Amino acid sequence: MAQRQRHLRGETNEVTVDVHGHTVIEKGDFVCVNNTAALFKTAQAPETSVDFYAYPVNYLGGVTNGYYDNTFLGIAMKGSVSGTTEKIPVATSGVFRMPLKTQAGVTVTRIVSGATSAAKAAYPQKVITKTLAELTSSYFCVVGLCVKTASGATACDFELITRYAGVTNADWNAL
Repeated sequence: MAQRQRHLRGETNEVTVDVHGHTVIEKGDFVCVNNTAALFKTAQAPETSVDFYAYPVNYLGGVTNGYYDNTFLGIAMKGSVSGTTEKIPVATSGVFRMPLKTQAGVTVTRIVSGATSAAKAAYPQKVITKTLAELTSSYFCVVGLCVKTASGATACDFELITRYAGVTNADWNAL
C-alpha cells in the first residue's frame, strides 16, 4: 500500500519539511521530526543530534512514548526518494484512512495508534485501535481518533491528532 493518498476530507494544514538525502519517505507514511537529540540512532538514520529533518516513524530508534508524542508530525502528502535532500508537505490535521495491522472491529472514538511498545515497532502505514481502558504502556503513539464504526474492518478512518496541527509554514520555518 505504499505511495497511497490517504487523505479523505478536512483541512490538512500542511507544513513543508526538509527530508535528509539518505531518507526514503513514501506518500502516506507517518512522519516524525528529529527535534530531540540522539533520537534517530538507527542503521537507517545515524544522526546523533537535533537536525529538524523529517523521517518516517520506523526510523525511530528505541521508540518510547515521550519520543513519539514529541516528534510525531503528521502524514506525508508526497514522497521523497533517497539521494536527494528535498522538502515535502506533511499534513498535520484532517481525516485519513489507514490499513489496520490486523483485521478488527472499529468503533467511533477508539484511539488509533501507529506503534506498539511491546515490540518497539512503529508502523509507517498501518494502525491499531484501542479503547481508552486498553491504552496501557503496551500501546502508545496515538495518531488519532476513529471516526467510523465497522465490524471486521481492514482499514480505519480517523481524525489525525498531532501537536503540530495549529502550526503554519511560517511558524515551522521559525523553529
